[in-house]
Amino acid sequence: MSTHRFSSPVTSTRVRLVIMAAGGLAVAVAVGILGSWAYAPAIGWAAASLISPGWGVVRDWAP
Repeated sequence: MSTHRFSSPVTSTRVRLVIMAAGGLAVAVAVGILGSWAYAPAIGWAAASLISPGWGVVRDWAP
């Protein structure tokens, strides 16, 4: 039986989650500093939620 591990360019879910959280936090802080802290959580959450489908599009269309 082969013990060769399957290697693919697919990124783990944990890495995606960390990048989504970091991106959402960065956007929320930027909105809070430059705009209103009242809107920062909602806009940060929206930014984080757009990273996942954006990741898929880039992954599928990238060479």
